[in-house]
Amino acid sequence: MSAIAGATNVTWRHPEWWALALSAGAWGWMLASGGHHAHAYGDALQGWMVMSVAMMLPMVVEPIHLTAERSFWHRRHRAIAGFLTGYLGLWLLAGIAVSFLRIPHGAQNRAAAIAFAIAGVWQLTRWKQRGLNGCHRSMPLAPRGWRADRDCARFGALIGTRCLVSCWALMLVCFASGHALAATAIVTGVGVGERYMGKPDRRVLGGVLFVAAGCYALL
Repeated sequence: MSAIAGATNVTWRHPEWWALALSAGAWGWMLASGGHHAHAYGDALQGWMVMSVAMMLPMVVEPIHLTAERSFWHRRHRAIAGFLTGYLGLWLLAGIAVSFLRIPHGAQNRAAAIAFAIAGVWQLTRWKQRGLNGCHRSMPLAPRGWRADRDCARFGALIGTRCLVSCWALMLVCFASGHALAATAIVTGVGVGERYMGKPDRRVLGGVLFVAAGCYALL
């Protein structure tokens, strides 16, 4: 009984748990598939969205928790669902556009090297920093009714827009590499580091991306 009570207490304090469970499930799908470069448009879009769920949800734990915290207790999970609808909707729109790109199978390493270099340059720009800062923004949420659902979705879209500005180059790396697990792991490490380290040195993170670009160029 104490174990059940403890688990209940954790889920109560951290209502975002199921968003992280979705991320874990997406990572499991990616690990099981081993990463692949889809040639069909539908498969490419599916791969993009699975990657977005796996990589991006852990980076927005703070606004997800804030959405739940500022909602009535009985609608906290509904509020989180609204936030995720708006947030992932932005990544879906990006995926619809990106999935039209076709990279020959034999050119994936070269494409990944170029994408890593682009991400390294973007990491050092002020626009990247502005996008990252915007990921910590907030907005008022209506307490109940359809306005509350609308505001949660709008908040998710707001954060999604800022994340897209901040992380588009990192996500492009994963797409260019055919969702290769090594590239995805490097990108995730950089993304989590810049989001949760106190004051991350952008030059260090950019250096990691440039080193990865060099390694992929030699493959």
